Amino acid sequence: MLKAIHDHNVRPRSDSTGDPALRKMELWLHRGTRKELVDTTARAQCLQQNHNVHTVEDAQNTARRLEDDQHKRRNCTCTNCAADTDLGCEKPHKCAVTAQKLLNRLNETW
Repeated sequence: MLKAIHDHNVRPRSDSTGDPALRKMELWLHRGTRKELVDTTARAQCLQQNHNVHTVEDAQNTARRLEDDQHKRRNCTCTNCAADTDLGCEKPHKCAVTAQKLLNRLNETW
């Protein structure tokens, strides 16, 4: 059945990453990601290894700090960035920006 789904490019119908089922989908191998834009940078690797970003929802949670008034671009000591630094992340702000970029790269139908 999975082969048939893949062969016929079947996707869930939704126009929003807010859909709970779509938020649980794997981000790095997401069917909505354009293959030429898969991110293999150091920040993307940090997101996977240090931040445990695996799903669309994980990326949304990481990127959400960019909307926080207490979050600063450099040397941020907000709660989220401090926690990320403790986990081994050297550039929490850049990781949050990368998470947002990954979300923006999903095809618009996702």
